[in-house]
Amino acid sequence: MIIVNTLHHELLISYYKDLYDKLPHGHPGTHRGRPVLYITYIPNEPSVTPKNKRILLIDSQQGEIYQELLKEATSVELKIKELEASWNYNYKGKPRQIEYPLKKRRSTILTKELYINSAPDQNTIPNDRNILYNGHYLRSKNELIVCEALNNLGYEFKTEMSITTDDFKTFDPDVTYYIPEIEKPVSMEIDGALVNLDDIII
Repeated sequence: MIIVNTLHHELLISYYKDLYDKLPHGHPGTHRGRPVLYITYIPNEPSVTPKNKRILLIDSQQGEIYQELLKEATSVELKIKELEASWNYNYKGKPRQIEYPLKKRRSTILTKELYINSAPDQNTIPNDRNILYNGHYLRSKNELIVCEALNNLGYEFKTEMSITTDDFKTFDPDVTYYIPEIEKPVSMEIDGALVNLDDIII
């Protein structure tokens, strides 16, 4: 995982802690000779605790659902431990805990909902988009460099998604990517004449 600076590091820790709190916790075991899941925490269900576990058969429908959620929770917990270990190695003091959902200081048309609901490749103007990368058709090597960088950072992205500002204006930015730790999409227009990676700002 690439970490840009201390604020980015704090955001990542806080984001994954918030995500972890939204997932159930528990562990596999056996109950009366049958494989089960012991659920020790479920968001918004205070009655479920380590002392008052919910027991689910692994081969039941609910058991299968919770098994996947517990796997995700374990993966998120490992990321938190890695990020905290990296923080302790690199910095003094504890990271700030940033509360989610983030407070938005100003409104924007480019929202998380717009990003999720928008389809890629909506630009109807003919072009020479002949570079295929991860299912996205790109028009230049520089778009490819940016998409590869976003992929390495772990951010999902869409190319040429439409953003309508009013009844008369629609934009189709080259790349729009979503940053979960700040709960915000960012759009970019990439200069096809650029040839130096140092000239590209992400």
